[in-house]
Amino acid sequence: MEEQLLQLSHQKVQLSEKLRKWIGISVNDSLNLTLQYPEKEPSAITTVNQEVVSYSLMVQKAQAMKDKADQMVLVEKDRYLPDFTAQVEFWDNAGMDNQYGAQLAMSIPWFNGKNDASIKEAEAMSRSRDQLRKNSINAISQLLTTMLSDLKTTQAKIKLYETDILKNAELSLSSFQKAFEVDKASFLDYFESKKTLYTLEMQHAKLVNKRHVLHTQINAFFAKGAKK
Repeated sequence: MEEQLLQLSHQKVQLSEKLRKWIGISVNDSLNLTLQYPEKEPSAITTVNQEVVSYSLMVQKAQAMKDKADQMVLVEKDRYLPDFTAQVEFWDNAGMDNQYGAQLAMSIPWFNGKNDASIKEAEAMSRSRDQLRKNSINAISQLLTTMLSDLKTTQAKIKLYETDILKNAELSLSSFQKAFEVDKASFLDYFESKKTLYTLEMQHAKLVNKRHVLHTQINAFFAKGAKK
């Protein structure tokens, strides 16, 4: 046991020296570090619904692509109107002076067929973009549902550690320490109790870190300041 304590002490010194070197702290300065997370971390998202999902960055991008594809369908339809008079007026307003060329082109079946193909292509692109938008909505819904469930479980575990587990471990360590000081408990029992507390504190710290990671991941879906 004494050998294990010496090894742990040696590891502590090595780690302290590495930390000093990495962050530029002098040997004469005390090494007291406290990890603090920014208060801006928590997300306002608590439930998953259509309104929340629609504000996610991925869905907004997919919606913009769908709107652009829909606009192209209208452009293709307006570019070659079936009514010749309206067509000539449209082209004239667009700055096309060769109305005779427009009339000649409208009389060629191949030209009309090509125009119809352009419209069909634009409509197919619109349907494709709409499917991508739906896929994005489903993907974001599933991810947020999973993350919020994981976040809820993590928060419950953190609360359990802070209200019961860590307090009981601290009381147990205090009892063993007092008993060891009056020779009513072995050093091994005292050491194991202290080791247990450190292990639980590490698990608690990992849960706290996981909670902040989940908050960050959720906020990443709304990175452009969209409504939450």
